[in-house]
Amino acid sequence: ITLDPVDGRSFIGASGKGQFDADSQFKTLGLVPGRYLLRVGGSLGAWALSSATIGGRDVSDMPIAIESTDVNGLVITLTDRQTSVTGAVRDASGASDVSASVLLFSADRTRWTDAGASPRRMRSARVAAAGTFSFTGLPAGDYLIVAVDDRVTANWTDPKRLAVFAAVASRVTVAPGD
Repeated sequence: ITLDPVDGRSFIGASGKGQFDADSQFKTLGLVPGRYLLRVGGSLGAWALSSATIGGRDVSDMPIAIESTDVNGLVITLTDRQTSVTGAVRDASGASDVSASVLLFSADRTRWTDAGASPRRMRSARVAAAGTFSFTGLPAGDYLIVAVDDRVTANWTDPKRLAVFAAVASRVTVAPGD
């Protein structure tokens, strides 16, 4: 478990690890007070994060405040029902468009900011030689998806750029296990 600053900044003490002690209590280590995003990673195999709740509130994509004391009451739920979105990109003639990248991002504009350096609900993929793309391990929710020329993907997660992409994107709903 890592805790990353909401604003994506990197400095000593800005990000850190959380661990569970012998009594299964979650402890934060060496973090300066601030707002953080909880990330579960590592070698989970077929498992993925389903939710991370504190006091019944899902904080798997929401900032949590770290003060001078540890976070209390964290419950992490994993699932073995991974989600995926797959497809193919074709040009006007029907051929594979290998110069494209596919951008997938939350349809909820409030999730376009305060998402940290590695947002769970924003993904990009270069189209493979066969014209295909794939995203796995997405949280359930509504997304926008768009194929664009790979040359226009710099800083694509900037909210102003996302608004432009959203205007031409298609909507996709991902349910748990889809």
